[in-house]
Amino acid sequence: MSVILGINTFHAGSSASVIIDGVPVVALAEERLNRVKYYAGFPTLSIKKCLEIAGVKFSDIDGVAVGRDSSANLRKKLEFSLRHPGKLLNLARMRSKK
Repeated sequence: MSVILGINTFHAGSSASVIIDGVPVVALAEERLNRVKYYAGFPTLSIKKCLEIAGVKFSDIDGVAVGRDSSANLRKKLEFSLRHPGKLLNLARMRSKK
């Protein structure tokens, strides 16, 4: 049995899901549990509830998929980079070493 935990976090619509053997079993928005509309933090309650509903434990998880939008807050990222050019150069150096 292959168990994947999906996490959508740190922007509006934080949520979690569990996929077992390629089949989506449960998906749950954090705001349904913590009652905070457009919650943008880590979906702790959703993760716990999804695992409970799917009948799996943390130790059963084979992988974690985290949703990411690299263009999120692009304007703020560009403004920060222009104000701190040294940090941008450092990031470029770190990426080139991969």
